Amino acid sequence: MINSIDTALYLSQRLKTSGWHIVSTIGLGLAAVVLAFFGQDFLADARPLFPVIEQNYAIWQTAYAAVLFLIGLLWVVAMSQRVTLFRDCQQRIAKQRQLDDEREERAQHALMVKMERERLRAEAEPVPFFKRNPRSSKFDY
Repeated sequence: MINSIDTALYLSQRLKTSGWHIVSTIGLGLAAVVLAFFGQDFLADARPLFPVIEQNYAIWQTAYAAVLFLIGLLWVVAMSQRVTLFRDCQQRIAKQRQLDDEREERAQHALMVKMERERLRAEAEPVPFFKRNPRSSKFDY
């Protein structure tokens, strides 16, 4: 019983943690979208300030787009892992509840069988350990 309670507590904490991980991953994704939106403008504004960017602006712009694509891809992978972990936790909690219900039903059934046996024992006539006839057919010493 204690093991079942510990498992349920662990799974509920894991479910809560994975939910917060999903929220934080979404928040990081939104922050990346905002930075991506303004980053293109910042790159264009930095063009006259830095001669390196001015000379190779197309390369910088392509590299920026590639990095954004990579970050987006990594974000999608992280979200899929977080959601998979969340679903796994939900399934394990459901399975744990199902097992707990089954154990409870078995214990209840065992208690009912035990009570039925005791009732039948109480209703049955007691079997004596000796014969009621004081005279035996054997020799008494």
